[in-house]
Amino acid sequence: MKNLFRTASASVAFIWFISFASAANPLRVSVDALEAPNMVIGKLGLPLGKVVTIEADMIDGGRLSGKALEGVTLLEVRSVDGQSVREPCFLRFNWFDTVPPAPLLGRVRLVGYETGVFTGVPAEAFDYIPPVASQGFHFESAFVVLKAL
Repeated sequence: MKNLFRTASASVAFIWFISFASAANPLRVSVDALEAPNMVIGKLGLPLGKVVTIEADMIDGGRLSGKALEGVTLLEVRSVDGQSVREPCFLRFNWFDTVPPAPLLGRVRLVGYETGVFTGVPAEAFDYIPPVASQGFHFESAFVVLKAL
């Protein structure tokens, strides 16, 4: 119980600290802070890696931000474990390695978990290589599908 309280307290403190970060005053987080028992809270409002059931609409990402997501199918999450989300959450998705992909259209119910990765190219990289079309270095969340219901 003591460890659970410590973990919850560390997570709340981490989230509170992040809420004060800005582009002018970026938050510095050591990768060690991302290790268990600490939890990184994803776009779904739950720790990354928490298995949940979501209800989502399949949408064309170009509808959101032009060329960067044009032709990319996204999940527009409407509910998590039966609870409606306050605002729609948009996530890329992929199927777990051993799960054969199934066609997904319209509104879907999926079991899976949110994960994330740093991706893109840091601007300073172009001091050493020729410029290429890319997105800047950033963290990107995705939903890993374990099962379509």
